[in-house]
Amino acid sequence: MTEHITASPLTWPEGWKRTKSPVRSRFGKLNKPVTVSRATDFVLTELERMGIKSWNIIISTDLQLRNDGLPRSNQREPDDHGAAVWWKDGDDQRVIALDKYDRIADNLYAIGKTIEAMRGIDRWGGGEILNRTFTGFTALPNPDAEENWRDVLGCHGTEQEQPDYVRIRYMALRASQHPDRGGSAEQFHRIQEAYKQAQREFSE
Repeated sequence: MTEHITASPLTWPEGWKRTKSPVRSRFGKLNKPVTVSRATDFVLTELERMGIKSWNIIISTDLQLRNDGLPRSNQREPDDHGAAVWWKDGDDQRVIALDKYDRIADNLYAIGKTIEAMRGIDRWGGGEILNRTFTGFTALPNPDAEENWRDVLGCHGTEQEQPDYVRIRYMALRASQHPDRGGSAEQFHRIQEAYKQAQREFSE
């Protein structure tokens, strides 16, 4: 990842404006609002139809997380209703963020509908238009941001963020990426710095 991106709390993309007065959406049927679970599944499905694997996707909100690192349903709506969906597309970091609506589930669902519409451009023969459109969703790097240890070590979700698991993951990566075993010095340094960052966080 090019930025310090977390599934929770919300990582809002650099340079994107915030909505001052969110409104109520008209999503849902028969007075049943869209759930966080449904909106999350919709976003993941639409990205997977574009060839983006789930491990390259981070859904970022202020909601508490499930064990798999995705936002959990059936909890109080946070003060910040915004949602951002980050994903890797080749070497590019993409992001779509939305806070137009007064519920996180609705903002996530709207992001899914946006991706669905953009896939339609490709189906209707506008591949070049789609590429140009997605260029506008390339995340701007923050040069002052420190890489998050979770991204470097590949630890997402409650179970994987426990100290014992993180240490095991760190030891495995350190061994496999050691320069003496064919790894790069740069990657080895990233792993070392990520583990130091995790230790600092655990000691707080």
